[in-house]
Amino acid sequence: CTFQLITSYEDYCGMSDQELRQFFAKMGFPCEGRDREECLRLMKIMLVWEYLSLDEVKKECEQKHLRIKQVVAEREGNDEELTSELVHLLKVDLRVEMNK
Repeated sequence: CTFQLITSYEDYCGMSDQELRQFFAKMGFPCEGRDREECLRLMKIMLVWEYLSLDEVKKECEQKHLRIKQVVAEREGNDEELTSELVHLLKVDLRVEMNK
């Protein structure tokens, strides 16, 4: 798990500035006005979210005051799907914050 995370991050570090910006744009994240280090820092945050346990993802959501009760109720019993949905909410929140 940790090895996969590091390998994924190193792949992003190996991208040219243009490739990194294109990748961010494809994901809907604005990279204009941000330097390479900031883009990589944000990518690292998103990668870590992908590898967190359900409980850890819930804590991240709660720390950001995201409303997750309905999502949790709808996906109860399917931890993998719930984790994926909560990570998606974290990414949406990050995208909103980046656009402010």
